Formats: sequence, structure tokens, C-alpha cells
Amino acid sequence: MKRSKIIIFSLALAVLFAVPVASSFAAAEGTITGNSVNLRSSASVYSSRLTYLYKGDKVTINGTSGDWYSVTYKNLNGFVHKDYVAKAPASSDPGIGLLRVGSTGSAVKQLQGNLIYLGYLKGYADGIFGSATQAAVRLYQKRNGLYVDGIAGPATQSKIGSEVMKLNGIVSEAKKHLGLPYVSGGSTPAGFDCSGFTQYVYRNGAGISIPRVSKDQALSGIAVPYSQMRVGDLVAFNSPVDHVGIYIGGGKFIHSPKPGDVVKITDLKYMNLTGIRRFTGVLANG
Repeated sequence: MKRSKIIIFSLALAVLFAVPVASSFAAAEGTITGNSVNLRSSASVYSSRLTYLYKGDKVTINGTSGDWYSVTYKNLNGFVHKDYVAKAPASSDPGIGLLRVGSTGSAVKQLQGNLIYLGYLKGYADGIFGSATQAAVRLYQKRNGLYVDGIAGPATQSKIGSEVMKLNGIVSEAKKHLGLPYVSGGSTPAGFDCSGFTQYVYRNGAGISIPRVSKDQALSGIAVPYSQMRVGDLVAFNSPVDHVGIYIGGGKFIHSPKPGDVVKITDLKYMNLTGIRRFTGVLANG
């Protein structure tokens, strides 16, 4: 009997002082909120320190273990106390999660399509997150002030989606006015000249303010090389610049050409393209 009591007591102590096992859930992004925070080897203040984390560092939260998060920081897996990590709010879209090398499926395909549309990825969307997609994500993150890790989490996907929507808004607004007559000095749907059309479309399609005159528009924003031209870019013609339009993809642009003509879509190959400017986002490459 005495021996049985000792065994039972020993088991009770083991349960009481056992280190909790991390429970997993869908990976999420987290931000370190304290200074010189310990990344530990297990969920205990007595475990060894792997490294220090600093305010603003980004981690991937893989699960919980009592008052600790199981996290990945760069190539290190460890534990950080929950008091020092701000977990990113869950996306309103339950389909948005972390996409990284090895991920496959429709979410990856959509991400790739958006990166191609924005000019960060070449080729086609195959739904396989490989090294090329990772490089494109890293470049997008770098150019847009995001944490650079090559993993497309909710923050990266949301920003990409927002930019795609903005470009779609520009094209959609421009196409609303197909067939409207050219009016010298016009800058409303009653009739447009070339720069009045572009100014109106950027303002109403994406909330972007640009100068009124074509030569000033051609000096605004960010200069873009021909190889990096994408949907939504302003295209300028001749030297000195005397005409502008908006690139809509497929080698075509939309513009209000000249007196007696109407807002229409034209192939760039028929024009003397001398400049490309971008008013949304930043250069994809370079």
C-alpha cells in the first residue's frame, strides 16, 4: 500500500510540473512588441535562450503552449511568451493563410496571377509555390515596405490584392468612357482631351491626383522602363510630349486621341512611345 501511494504521488507531481505540449493551429504572423525578448528552446523561462528578438521583428506563430507561442524566426524554431508577441488579426477571408515554398493550389495560383499582373513574376500561374514565386514575393515585400521573408502571409496578400484592385479600378473607369468625343480642354465625361481623360481616370478610378497637362504628367510619378510596363501605367508619346494615355495590357492603351475622334483603345505599335510613368505602387524590378 505504501509503495502504491508513492507511485501515485510521483505521477501526480509529474503531471503538475510537466511542460505543456504546444498545440498547433493555422500558422499566423506575429510581431515582437518588447525589446531584447528571449526566443527559448522550450516553453519555460528556465530553458536555454536561442537568440534575442527585438521590437518589430516578425515571427510565424505555429501553435501555443500554455502562456507561450511556438514560433519560427528566420530559420530558428522556438518559444516566445505571449506577453511579447502581437498576433496579426485573422483575415476576414478564411481562405487567406501563409503561402510559402511547397504550397500548392488555387490560392497560390491566384497569388501568382496577381504577381504577374503587377509585373513581379514572369511566366504563367501554375499553382506551385517554387523559388521563382518566392523571389517575386520577396521583391514585392522589399519594394512595398513589408517584412521580407518570401512568405505570402495575410499582410502581403492583402497589400497585393489592394494594389490589383486599384489597377483594375483604373482600367474599369477608363473603359466606361469609350466612345466619348474628344473635346479640346475637356476634363469631364462631357468630353475629354488626352490629359483631361487621364487625369479624370486616375482620380476617379483610384483616387490618384496627377497634373492636368500632358507634359507635366509625363514628368510625374516614377519612370518605368519598357520591359517593366504594366497595366495602369501612363504612356506618353512624341518628343516633346504632346499626347498621353493609359496602358491596359496586351500591348494596348486607352486614350482620347484628337479632335473629331473618340476615346478608344489603340495598339502601342502604331505610336511613338517616349515615356512610361507609374502613379501606383513602385517599380517592380531594378
